[in-house]
Amino acid sequence: MKSFNFLIAILVVFGVLGVCNGGALRKNFYKSSCPQAEQIVQNITWKHVASNSTLPAKFLRMHFHDCFVRGCDASVLVNSTANNTAEKDAIPNLTLAGFDVIDEIKTQLENTCPGVVSCADIVALAARDSVSFQFNKSMWQVLTGRRDGSISLASEALANLPSPFSNFTTLKQDFANKKLTVQDLVVRSNGDSPKTTWPMDDRRQRAMSAKLTGAHTIGVGHCNLFSNRLYNFTGKGDVDPSLNSTYAATLRTKCQSLSDKTTTGCDASVLVNSTANNTAEKDAIPNLTLAGFDVIDEIKTQLENTCPGVVSCADIVALAARDSVSFQFNKSMWQVLTGRRDGSISLASEALANLPSPFSNFTTLKQDFANKKLTVQDLVVRSNGDSPKTTWPMDDRRQRAMSAKLTGAHTIGVGHCNLFSNRLYNFTGKGDVDPSLNSTYAATLRTKCQSLSDKTTTVDMDPGSALIFDNHYFSNLKIHQGLFQSDAALLTNKGATNVVNEMLRSGQFFTEFSQSIQRMGAIGVLTGTAGKIRKICSVV
Repeated sequence: MKSFNFLIAILVVFGVLGVCNGGALRKNFYKSSCPQAEQIVQNITWKHVASNSTLPAKFLRMHFHDCFVRGCDASVLVNSTANNTAEKDAIPNLTLAGFDVIDEIKTQLENTCPGVVSCADIVALAARDSVSFQFNKSMWQVLTGRRDGSISLASEALANLPSPFSNFTTLKQDFANKKLTVQDLVVRSNGDSPKTTWPMDDRRQRAMSAKLTGAHTIGVGHCNLFSNRLYNFTGKGDVDPSLNSTYAATLRTKCQSLSDKTTTGCDASVLVNSTANNTAEKDAIPNLTLAGFDVIDEIKTQLENTCPGVVSCADIVALAARDSVSFQFNKSMWQVLTGRRDGSISLASEALANLPSPFSNFTTLKQDFANKKLTVQDLVVRSNGDSPKTTWPMDDRRQRAMSAKLTGAHTIGVGHCNLFSNRLYNFTGKGDVDPSLNSTYAATLRTKCQSLSDKTTTVDMDPGSALIFDNHYFSNLKIHQGLFQSDAALLTNKGATNVVNEMLRSGQFFTEFSQSIQRMGAIGVLTGTAGKIRKICSVV
Protein backbone atom coordinates (compact mmCIF):
# COMPACT_ATOMS: atom_id res chain seq x y z
CA MET A 1 0.00 0.00 0.00
CA LYS A 2 2.98 2.26 0.59
CA SER A 3 3.91 1.98 -3.09
CA PHE A 4 0.36 2.82 -4.10
CA ASN A 5 0.31 5.88 -1.87
CA PHE A 6 3.49 7.09 -3.51
CA LEU A 7 2.00 6.47 -6.94
CA ILE A 8 -0.88 8.72 -5.95
CA ALA A 9 1.58 11.44 -5.07
CA ILE A 10 3.34 11.02 -8.39
CA LEU A 11 0.09 11.18 -10.35
CA VAL A 12 -0.74 14.46 -8.63
CA VAL A 13 2.67 15.83 -9.66
CA PHE A 14 2.34 14.29 -13.11
CA GLY A 15 -1.00 15.97 -13.67
CA VAL A 16 0.46 19.46 -13.56
CA LEU A 17 2.96 18.92 -16.41
CA GLY A 18 2.91 21.78 -18.83
CA VAL A 19 0.78 24.09 -16.66
CA CYS A 20 2.34 27.53 -16.52
CA ASN A 21 3.95 27.92 -13.10
CA GLY A 22 1.37 25.49 -11.74
CA GLY A 23 -0.51 28.58 -10.47
CA ALA A 24 -3.65 28.06 -12.52
CA LEU A 25 -4.47 24.76 -10.85
CA ARG A 26 -6.45 24.60 -7.64
CA LYS A 27 -8.86 22.41 -5.76
CA ASN A 28 -12.50 22.67 -6.84
CA PHE A 29 -11.71 25.05 -9.70
CA TYR A 30 -15.24 24.61 -11.07
CA LYS A 31 -17.03 25.07 -7.74
CA SER A 32 -18.74 28.25 -8.89
CA SER A 33 -18.67 27.99 -12.68
CA CYS A 34 -19.82 24.37 -12.96
CA PRO A 35 -20.37 22.82 -9.53
CA GLN A 36 -21.51 19.46 -10.96
CA ALA A 37 -18.44 19.06 -13.20
CA GLU A 38 -16.42 16.52 -11.22
CA GLN A 39 -19.51 14.50 -10.31
CA ILE A 40 -20.51 14.29 -13.97
CA VAL A 41 -17.05 13.03 -14.90
CA GLN A 42 -17.12 10.44 -12.13
CA ASN A 43 -20.65 9.24 -12.91
CA ILE A 44 -19.99 8.63 -16.58
CA THR A 45 -16.53 7.14 -15.98
CA TRP A 46 -17.81 4.76 -13.32
CA LYS A 47 -20.72 3.75 -15.52
CA HIS A 48 -18.34 2.63 -18.25
CA VAL A 49 -15.77 1.03 -15.94
CA ALA A 50 -18.54 -1.07 -14.42
CA SER A 51 -19.05 -2.75 -17.80
CA ASN A 52 -15.48 -2.47 -19.11
CA SER A 53 -12.78 -3.25 -16.57
CA THR A 54 -10.00 -2.38 -19.03
CA LEU A 55 -10.74 1.35 -18.87
CA PRO A 56 -8.58 2.22 -15.83
CA ALA A 57 -5.43 1.15 -17.66
CA LYS A 58 -6.62 2.88 -20.82
CA PHE A 59 -7.22 6.21 -19.10
CA LEU A 60 -3.96 6.09 -17.15
CA ARG A 61 -2.17 5.52 -20.42
CA MET A 62 -4.06 8.30 -22.19
CA HIS A 63 -3.24 10.71 -19.34
CA PHE A 64 0.46 9.81 -19.56
CA HIS A 65 0.62 10.14 -23.34
CA ASP A 66 -1.14 13.49 -23.17
CA CYS A 67 1.03 15.00 -20.45
CA PHE A 68 4.38 13.90 -21.89
CA VAL A 69 3.72 15.81 -25.13
CA ARG A 70 3.21 19.58 -24.77
CA GLY A 71 2.03 19.07 -21.21
CA CYS A 72 -1.43 18.09 -19.96
CA ASP A 73 -3.35 20.02 -22.62
CA ALA A 74 -5.61 17.35 -24.19
CA SER A 75 -3.64 17.56 -27.44
CA VAL A 76 -3.78 13.76 -27.61
CA LEU A 77 -7.54 13.98 -28.20
CA VAL A 78 -7.35 16.10 -31.35
CA ASN A 79 -8.18 14.48 -34.68
CA SER A 80 -5.88 14.76 -37.68
CA THR A 81 -6.85 16.99 -40.61
CA ALA A 82 -5.97 17.07 -44.28
CA ASN A 83 -3.08 19.39 -43.43
CA ASN A 84 -1.87 17.88 -40.16
CA THR A 85 -1.25 14.48 -38.62
CA ALA A 86 -2.17 14.86 -34.95
CA GLU A 87 -0.74 13.09 -31.89
CA LYS A 88 -3.62 10.64 -31.89
CA ASP A 89 -2.33 9.16 -35.15
CA ALA A 90 1.28 8.81 -34.06
CA ILE A 91 2.37 5.16 -33.85
CA PRO A 92 2.64 5.18 -30.02
CA ASN A 93 -0.97 6.36 -29.80
CA LEU A 94 -2.67 4.27 -32.47
CA THR A 95 -4.31 1.95 -29.96
CA LEU A 96 -5.09 4.44 -27.25
CA ALA A 97 -8.71 3.88 -26.32
CA GLY A 98 -11.48 5.49 -24.32
CA PHE A 99 -11.96 8.51 -26.56
CA ASP A 100 -15.67 7.73 -26.84
CA VAL A 101 -16.04 8.01 -23.07
CA ILE A 102 -14.20 11.33 -23.01
CA ASP A 103 -16.51 12.58 -25.78
CA GLU A 104 -19.58 11.48 -23.82
CA ILE A 105 -18.35 13.28 -20.71
CA LYS A 106 -17.59 16.42 -22.70
CA THR A 107 -21.02 16.39 -24.35
CA GLN A 108 -22.75 16.18 -20.96
CA LEU A 109 -20.61 18.98 -19.53
CA GLU A 110 -21.28 21.21 -22.53
CA ASN A 111 -25.00 20.65 -22.06
CA THR A 112 -24.71 21.50 -18.36
CA CYS A 113 -22.22 24.38 -18.42
CA PRO A 114 -21.06 25.18 -21.95
CA GLY A 115 -17.53 26.39 -22.55
CA VAL A 116 -16.39 25.94 -18.97
CA VAL A 117 -14.70 22.56 -18.37
CA SER A 118 -11.56 21.81 -20.39
CA CYS A 119 -10.88 18.51 -22.13
CA ALA A 120 -7.52 18.45 -20.35
CA ASP A 121 -9.22 18.41 -16.95
CA ILE A 122 -11.59 15.71 -18.14
CA VAL A 123 -8.64 13.43 -19.06
CA ALA A 124 -6.97 14.00 -15.68
CA LEU A 125 -10.20 13.38 -13.77
CA ALA A 126 -11.16 10.32 -15.81
CA ALA A 127 -7.75 8.74 -15.11
CA ARG A 128 -8.28 9.24 -11.37
CA ASP A 129 -11.94 8.19 -11.35
CA SER A 130 -11.42 5.05 -13.43
CA VAL A 131 -8.77 3.76 -11.02
CA SER A 132 -10.94 4.81 -8.05
CA PHE A 133 -14.01 2.86 -9.15
CA GLN A 134 -13.21 -0.37 -7.29
CA PHE A 135 -12.61 1.57 -4.05
CA ASN A 136 -15.83 3.58 -4.36
CA LYS A 137 -13.95 6.78 -3.48
CA SER A 138 -11.47 9.16 -5.06
CA MET A 139 -7.99 7.77 -4.58
CA TRP A 140 -6.06 11.01 -5.14
CA GLN A 141 -6.76 14.69 -5.51
CA VAL A 142 -6.86 16.22 -8.98
CA LEU A 143 -6.28 19.95 -9.02
CA THR A 144 -8.19 21.51 -11.90
CA GLY A 145 -8.01 24.60 -14.06
CA ARG A 146 -6.11 23.27 -17.08
CA ARG A 147 -6.75 24.85 -20.46
CA ASP A 148 -6.78 23.01 -23.78
CA GLY A 149 -3.94 23.40 -26.25
CA SER A 150 -4.40 24.24 -29.91
CA ILE A 151 -1.46 22.32 -31.39
CA SER A 152 -1.28 18.55 -31.87
CA LEU A 153 1.55 17.03 -33.93
CA ALA A 154 2.25 13.34 -34.41
CA SER A 155 5.97 14.09 -34.71
CA GLU A 156 6.00 15.44 -31.15
CA ALA A 157 4.52 12.24 -29.75
CA LEU A 158 7.32 10.26 -31.35
CA ALA A 159 9.97 12.71 -30.12
CA ASN A 160 8.73 12.97 -26.53
CA LEU A 161 7.42 9.56 -25.45
CA PRO A 162 10.15 7.32 -23.96
CA SER A 163 11.29 4.15 -25.71
CA PRO A 164 11.34 0.60 -24.28
CA PHE A 165 14.85 0.12 -25.60
CA SER A 166 16.22 3.04 -23.60
CA ASN A 167 18.82 2.52 -20.91
CA PHE A 168 18.60 4.21 -17.54
CA THR A 169 20.55 7.30 -18.60
CA THR A 170 18.14 7.96 -21.46
CA LEU A 171 15.05 7.28 -19.36
CA LYS A 172 16.33 9.52 -16.58
CA GLN A 173 16.87 12.29 -19.12
CA ASP A 174 13.41 11.80 -20.63
CA PHE A 175 11.85 12.24 -17.20
CA ALA A 176 14.19 15.09 -16.21
CA ASN A 177 13.09 16.96 -19.34
CA LYS A 178 9.61 16.93 -17.82
CA LYS A 179 10.93 17.93 -14.39
CA LEU A 180 10.24 14.44 -13.04
CA THR A 181 12.68 12.59 -10.79
CA VAL A 182 14.19 9.12 -10.64
CA GLN A 183 11.53 8.32 -8.05
CA ASP A 184 8.87 9.31 -10.57
CA LEU A 185 10.58 7.23 -13.24
CA VAL A 186 10.66 4.06 -11.16
CA VAL A 187 7.08 4.38 -9.93
CA ARG A 188 5.68 5.33 -13.29
CA SER A 189 7.68 2.69 -15.13
CA ASN A 190 5.98 -0.15 -13.31
CA GLY A 191 2.71 1.54 -12.58
CA ASP A 192 2.41 0.24 -9.00
CA SER A 193 -1.27 0.09 -8.17
CA PRO A 194 -3.58 -1.95 -5.95
CA LYS A 195 -3.64 -5.62 -6.83
CA THR A 196 -6.15 -6.06 -9.60
CA THR A 197 -7.04 -8.54 -12.30
CA TRP A 198 -8.14 -5.99 -14.88
CA PRO A 199 -7.46 -7.35 -18.37
CA MET A 200 -5.99 -4.98 -20.95
CA ASP A 201 -7.74 -4.61 -24.29
CA ASP A 202 -4.97 -2.24 -25.30
CA ARG A 203 -2.18 -4.14 -23.58
CA ARG A 204 -0.77 -5.20 -26.96
CA GLN A 205 -0.02 -1.56 -27.59
CA ARG A 206 1.69 -1.28 -24.21
CA ALA A 207 4.56 -3.14 -25.78
CA MET A 208 4.18 -1.76 -29.28
CA SER A 209 4.17 1.81 -28.10
CA ALA A 210 6.76 0.85 -25.51
CA LYS A 211 6.03 3.78 -23.27
CA LEU A 212 6.22 4.14 -19.52
CA THR A 213 2.47 4.48 -19.21
CA GLY A 214 2.14 3.32 -15.66
CA ALA A 215 0.92 -0.15 -14.75
CA HIS A 216 3.59 -2.31 -16.34
CA THR A 217 2.30 -4.53 -13.55
CA ILE A 218 -0.50 -5.47 -15.95
CA GLY A 219 -0.47 -6.19 -19.66
CA VAL A 220 1.74 -8.06 -22.11
CA GLY A 221 4.76 -7.37 -24.27
CA HIS A 222 5.57 -8.44 -27.83
CA CYS A 223 8.55 -10.78 -28.16
CA ASN A 224 10.32 -8.49 -30.62
CA LEU A 225 10.69 -5.81 -27.94
CA PHE A 226 12.82 -7.99 -25.66
CA SER A 227 13.84 -11.17 -27.48
CA ASN A 228 17.32 -9.77 -28.11
CA ARG A 229 17.78 -10.26 -24.33
CA LEU A 230 17.03 -13.96 -24.81
CA TYR A 231 19.02 -14.79 -27.93
CA ASN A 232 21.49 -12.11 -29.00
CA PHE A 233 22.09 -9.52 -26.29
CA THR A 234 25.57 -8.40 -27.33
CA GLY A 235 25.40 -9.68 -30.90
CA LYS A 236 27.11 -12.98 -30.00
CA GLY A 237 24.03 -15.18 -29.54
CA ASP A 238 24.06 -14.66 -25.78
CA VAL A 239 21.49 -13.98 -23.06
CA ASP A 240 21.29 -10.74 -21.09
CA PRO A 241 23.21 -11.67 -17.91
CA SER A 242 20.99 -9.37 -15.84
CA LEU A 243 17.93 -11.52 -16.64
CA ASN A 244 16.95 -14.26 -14.20
CA SER A 245 18.00 -17.50 -15.91
CA THR A 246 14.83 -19.39 -15.02
CA TYR A 247 12.68 -16.52 -16.23
CA ALA A 248 14.74 -16.32 -19.44
CA ALA A 249 14.18 -20.04 -20.05
CA THR A 250 10.44 -19.58 -19.57
CA LEU A 251 10.40 -16.65 -21.97
CA ARG A 252 12.25 -18.68 -24.61
CA THR A 253 9.46 -21.26 -24.58
CA LYS A 254 7.07 -18.49 -25.59
CA CYS A 255 9.34 -16.39 -27.81
CA GLN A 256 11.04 -19.07 -29.84
CA SER A 257 13.19 -16.92 -32.08
CA LEU A 258 14.81 -13.51 -32.30
CA SER A 259 12.68 -12.78 -35.34
CA ASP A 260 9.37 -13.47 -33.61
CA LYS A 261 7.12 -10.64 -34.78
CA THR A 262 10.01 -8.50 -35.95
CA THR A 263 10.65 -6.83 -39.26
CA THR A 264 11.84 -9.55 -41.62
CA GLY A 265 14.68 -7.62 -43.24
CA CYS A 266 15.35 -6.61 -46.85
CA ASP A 267 11.98 -7.85 -48.15
CA ALA A 268 10.48 -4.70 -49.73
CA SER A 269 7.91 -4.46 -46.93
CA VAL A 270 8.47 -0.68 -46.86
CA LEU A 271 6.88 -0.42 -50.32
CA VAL A 272 3.52 -1.92 -49.31
CA ASN A 273 0.49 0.36 -49.08
CA SER A 274 -1.73 0.39 -46.00
CA THR A 275 -5.20 -1.14 -46.18
CA ALA A 276 -8.42 -0.63 -44.26
CA ASN A 277 -7.31 -3.37 -41.85
CA ASN A 278 -3.59 -2.63 -41.57
CA THR A 279 -1.26 0.35 -41.25
CA ALA A 280 1.84 -0.59 -43.22
CA GLU A 281 5.49 0.41 -42.66
CA LYS A 282 5.19 3.12 -45.31
CA ASP A 283 2.77 5.01 -43.06
CA ALA A 284 4.84 4.78 -39.89
CA ILE A 285 6.03 8.18 -38.69
CA PRO A 286 9.69 7.48 -39.55
CA ASN A 287 8.71 6.71 -43.15
CA LEU A 288 6.06 9.33 -43.93
CA THR A 289 8.23 11.36 -46.26
CA LEU A 290 10.30 8.62 -47.81
CA ALA A 291 10.38 9.29 -51.54
CA GLY A 292 11.20 7.53 -54.80
CA PHE A 293 8.33 5.03 -54.72
CA ASP A 294 7.29 6.19 -58.21
CA VAL A 295 10.72 5.27 -59.59
CA ILE A 296 10.55 1.81 -58.02
CA ASP A 297 7.09 1.36 -59.54
CA GLU A 298 8.35 2.38 -62.98
CA ILE A 299 11.24 -0.09 -62.74
CA LYS A 300 8.89 -2.86 -61.62
CA THR A 301 6.46 -2.18 -64.45
CA GLN A 302 9.23 -2.42 -67.04
CA LEU A 303 10.55 -5.63 -65.51
CA GLU A 304 7.09 -7.20 -65.42
CA ASN A 305 6.69 -6.36 -69.11
CA THR A 306 10.09 -7.91 -69.88
CA CYS A 307 10.13 -10.96 -67.59
CA PRO A 308 6.92 -11.20 -65.56
CA GLY A 309 7.02 -12.63 -62.04
CA VAL A 310 10.79 -12.98 -61.94
CA VAL A 311 12.48 -9.97 -60.30
CA SER A 312 11.55 -9.17 -56.71
CA CYS A 313 10.77 -5.71 -55.40
CA ALA A 314 13.36 -6.32 -52.68
CA ASP A 315 16.12 -6.74 -55.28
CA ILE A 316 14.92 -3.63 -57.10
CA VAL A 317 15.32 -1.56 -53.93
CA ALA A 318 18.83 -2.89 -53.28
CA LEU A 319 19.90 -2.32 -56.88
CA ALA A 320 18.35 1.16 -57.09
CA ALA A 321 20.22 2.24 -53.94
CA ARG A 322 23.53 1.10 -55.47
CA ASP A 323 22.81 2.50 -58.94
CA SER A 324 21.66 5.92 -57.73
CA VAL A 325 24.92 6.43 -55.82
CA SER A 326 26.92 5.05 -58.76
CA PHE A 327 25.45 7.43 -61.35
CA GLN A 328 28.14 10.11 -61.21
CA PHE A 329 30.93 7.53 -61.51
CA ASN A 330 29.36 5.80 -64.49
CA LYS A 331 30.09 2.42 -62.93
CA SER A 332 28.72 0.22 -60.15
CA MET A 333 30.35 1.26 -56.90
CA TRP A 334 29.63 -1.94 -54.97
CA GLN A 335 28.38 -5.43 -55.61
CA VAL A 336 24.73 -6.29 -54.95
CA LEU A 337 24.04 -9.98 -54.55
CA THR A 338 20.54 -10.76 -55.80
CA GLY A 339 17.92 -13.43 -55.27
CA ARG A 340 15.84 -11.79 -52.56
CA ARG A 341 12.14 -12.61 -52.30
CA ASP A 342 9.38 -10.23 -51.23
CA GLY A 343 7.71 -10.42 -47.83
CA SER A 344 3.97 -10.45 -47.24
CA ILE A 345 3.85 -8.61 -43.90
CA SER A 346 4.22 -4.86 -43.45
CA LEU A 347 3.40 -3.30 -40.07
CA ALA A 348 3.88 0.32 -39.09
CA SER A 349 4.48 -0.79 -35.50
CA GLU A 350 7.55 -2.75 -36.58
CA ALA A 351 9.10 0.29 -38.23
CA LEU A 352 8.84 2.18 -34.95
CA ALA A 353 10.16 -0.75 -32.92
CA ASN A 354 13.15 -1.48 -35.16
CA LEU A 355 14.46 1.87 -36.43
CA PRO A 356 16.99 3.52 -34.07
CA SER A 357 16.26 6.82 -32.33
CA PRO A 358 18.17 10.13 -32.66
CA PHE A 359 18.14 10.43 -28.88
CA SER A 360 19.94 7.12 -28.31
CA ASN A 361 23.28 6.83 -26.56
CA PHE A 362 26.08 4.65 -27.89
CA THR A 363 25.11 1.54 -25.90
CA THR A 364 21.59 1.60 -27.34
CA LEU A 365 22.80 2.29 -30.87
CA LYS A 366 25.35 -0.51 -30.67
CA GLN A 367 22.64 -2.91 -29.53
CA ASP A 368 20.28 -1.79 -32.30
CA PHE A 369 22.94 -2.59 -34.87
CA ALA A 370 24.02 -5.80 -33.14
CA ASN A 371 20.41 -7.00 -33.31
CA LYS A 372 20.82 -6.88 -37.08
CA LYS A 373 24.26 -8.52 -36.89
CA LEU A 374 25.98 -5.28 -37.80
CA THR A 375 29.15 -4.07 -36.13
CA VAL A 376 30.41 -0.84 -34.56
CA GLN A 377 32.19 -0.26 -37.86
CA ASP A 378 28.84 -0.47 -39.67
CA LEU A 379 27.26 1.80 -37.08
CA VAL A 380 29.79 4.58 -37.54
CA VAL A 381 29.93 4.31 -41.33
CA ARG A 382 26.20 3.88 -41.84
CA SER A 383 25.23 6.49 -39.25
CA ASN A 384 26.27 9.24 -41.61
CA GLY A 385 25.92 7.46 -44.90
CA ASP A 386 29.07 9.10 -46.31
CA SER A 387 29.70 8.04 -49.87
CA PRO A 388 31.61 9.42 -52.86
CA LYS A 389 31.30 13.15 -53.34
CA THR A 390 28.15 14.15 -55.19
CA THR A 391 25.88 17.17 -55.38
CA TRP A 392 22.58 15.33 -55.65
CA PRO A 393 19.80 17.12 -53.76
CA MET A 394 17.68 14.97 -51.46
CA ASP A 395 13.92 15.14 -52.03
CA ASP A 396 13.41 12.99 -48.95
CA ARG A 397 16.04 14.65 -46.79
CA ARG A 398 13.36 16.25 -44.63
CA GLN A 399 12.39 12.81 -43.49
CA ARG A 400 15.97 11.91 -42.72
CA ALA A 401 15.64 14.23 -39.75
CA MET A 402 11.99 13.59 -38.93
CA SER A 403 12.52 9.89 -38.76
CA ALA A 404 15.85 10.47 -37.05
CA LYS A 405 17.06 7.03 -38.01
CA LEU A 406 20.53 5.83 -38.85
CA THR A 407 19.58 5.32 -42.50
CA GLY A 408 22.77 6.60 -44.01
CA ALA A 409 23.64 10.04 -45.28
CA HIS A 410 23.69 12.26 -42.22
CA THR A 411 26.24 13.96 -44.42
CA ILE A 412 23.34 15.25 -46.52
CA GLY A 413 19.94 16.64 -45.66
CA VAL A 414 18.43 18.62 -42.82
CA GLY A 415 17.15 18.05 -39.30
CA HIS A 416 14.03 19.44 -37.62
CA CYS A 417 14.70 21.59 -34.57
CA ASN A 418 12.50 19.54 -32.25
CA LEU A 419 14.79 16.51 -32.64
CA PHE A 420 17.80 18.25 -31.11
CA SER A 421 16.69 21.57 -29.54
CA ASN A 422 16.77 20.00 -26.06
CA ARG A 423 20.55 20.04 -26.54
CA LEU A 424 20.37 23.81 -26.99
CA TYR A 425 17.98 24.86 -24.25
CA ASN A 426 17.18 22.17 -21.69
CA PHE A 427 19.58 19.25 -21.88
CA THR A 428 19.30 18.06 -18.27
CA GLY A 429 15.99 19.77 -17.49
CA LYS A 430 17.69 22.82 -15.98
CA GLY A 431 17.66 25.13 -18.98
CA ASP A 432 21.22 24.15 -19.91
CA VAL A 433 23.11 23.33 -23.10
CA ASP A 434 24.54 19.91 -23.92
CA PRO A 435 28.18 20.33 -22.82
CA SER A 436 29.33 17.95 -25.58
CA LEU A 437 28.08 20.36 -28.26
CA ASN A 438 30.55 22.86 -29.75
CA SER A 439 29.61 26.20 -28.15
CA THR A 440 29.96 28.21 -31.37
CA TYR A 441 27.89 25.66 -33.25
CA ALA A 442 25.28 25.69 -30.46
CA ALA A 443 25.05 29.49 -30.69
CA THR A 444 24.54 29.25 -34.45
CA LEU A 445 21.84 26.61 -34.01
CA ARG A 446 20.03 28.80 -31.48
CA THR A 447 19.72 31.58 -34.08
CA LYS A 448 17.80 29.12 -36.25
CA CYS A 449 15.96 27.07 -33.62
CA GLN A 450 14.69 29.74 -31.28
CA SER A 451 12.68 27.59 -28.91
CA LEU A 452 12.24 24.03 -27.67
CA SER A 453 8.83 23.89 -29.34
CA ASP A 454 10.01 24.79 -32.87
CA LYS A 455 8.77 21.90 -35.00
CA THR A 456 8.99 23.49 -38.46
CA THR A 457 12.48 24.99 -38.83
CA THR A 458 15.19 22.78 -40.32
CA VAL A 459 18.99 23.05 -40.35
CA ASP A 460 21.71 21.23 -42.25
CA MET A 461 22.81 17.95 -40.69
CA ASP A 462 26.30 18.37 -42.12
CA PRO A 463 26.99 22.14 -42.01
CA GLY A 464 29.03 23.27 -44.98
CA SER A 465 28.37 20.11 -46.98
CA ALA A 466 24.69 19.29 -46.59
CA LEU A 467 24.05 18.41 -50.24
CA ILE A 468 27.30 16.58 -50.91
CA PHE A 469 28.26 12.94 -50.36
CA ASP A 470 31.70 13.11 -48.77
CA ASN A 471 33.45 12.48 -45.45
CA HIS A 472 32.98 16.06 -44.25
CA TYR A 473 30.50 14.84 -41.65
CA PHE A 474 33.32 13.14 -39.76
CA SER A 475 35.30 16.38 -39.65
CA ASN A 476 32.29 18.13 -38.11
CA LEU A 477 31.80 15.28 -35.69
CA LYS A 478 35.39 15.55 -34.46
CA ILE A 479 34.87 19.21 -33.52
CA HIS A 480 31.63 18.30 -31.73
CA GLN A 481 29.28 19.52 -34.42
CA GLY A 482 27.18 16.36 -34.66
CA LEU A 483 23.56 17.52 -34.78
CA PHE A 484 21.79 14.70 -32.96
CA GLN A 485 22.57 13.07 -29.64
CA SER A 486 23.00 9.83 -31.59
CA ASP A 487 25.74 11.54 -33.65
CA ALA A 488 27.55 12.82 -30.57
CA ALA A 489 27.23 9.37 -29.00
CA LEU A 490 29.73 7.99 -31.51
CA LEU A 491 32.51 9.89 -29.71
CA THR A 492 31.63 8.42 -26.31
CA ASN A 493 33.07 5.02 -27.21
CA LYS A 494 36.77 4.43 -27.90
CA GLY A 495 36.17 1.86 -30.63
CA ALA A 496 33.64 4.06 -32.44
CA THR A 497 35.96 7.07 -32.13
CA ASN A 498 38.76 5.07 -33.75
CA VAL A 499 36.46 4.29 -36.67
CA VAL A 500 35.52 7.98 -36.96
CA ASN A 501 39.23 8.80 -37.22
CA GLU A 502 39.66 6.18 -39.94
CA MET A 503 36.76 7.64 -41.90
CA LEU A 504 38.53 11.00 -42.12
CA ARG A 505 40.51 9.33 -44.91
CA SER A 506 38.12 9.45 -47.86
CA GLY A 507 39.60 6.38 -49.55
CA GLN A 508 39.18 4.33 -46.40
CA PHE A 509 35.67 5.58 -46.00
CA PHE A 510 34.34 4.41 -49.33
CA THR A 511 35.83 0.96 -48.92
CA GLU A 512 34.14 0.65 -45.52
CA PHE A 513 30.89 2.10 -46.78
CA SER A 514 30.72 -0.40 -49.62
CA GLN A 515 31.25 -3.30 -47.22
CA SER A 516 28.72 -2.00 -44.70
CA ILE A 517 25.95 -1.42 -47.19
CA GLN A 518 26.46 -4.91 -48.59
CA ARG A 519 26.07 -6.35 -45.09
CA MET A 520 22.98 -4.25 -44.51
CA GLY A 521 21.48 -5.45 -47.79
CA ALA A 522 21.69 -9.05 -46.57
CA ILE A 523 19.71 -8.53 -43.35
CA GLY A 524 16.92 -11.07 -42.95
CA VAL A 525 16.50 -11.74 -46.66
CA LEU A 526 13.94 -14.22 -47.95
CA THR A 527 15.31 -16.56 -50.60
CA GLY A 528 14.47 -19.78 -52.42
CA THR A 529 10.96 -20.93 -51.60
CA ALA A 530 10.50 -18.33 -48.85
CA GLY A 531 8.62 -15.15 -49.67
CA LYS A 532 7.16 -14.35 -53.06
CA ILE A 533 7.60 -12.15 -56.13
CA ARG A 534 5.07 -9.32 -55.91
CA LYS A 535 3.76 -8.21 -59.30
CA ILE A 536 3.01 -4.77 -57.88
CA CYS A 537 5.46 -3.65 -55.22
CA SER A 538 2.88 -1.71 -53.23
CA VAL A 539 0.38 -4.56 -52.97
CA VAL A 540 0.62 -7.91 -51.20
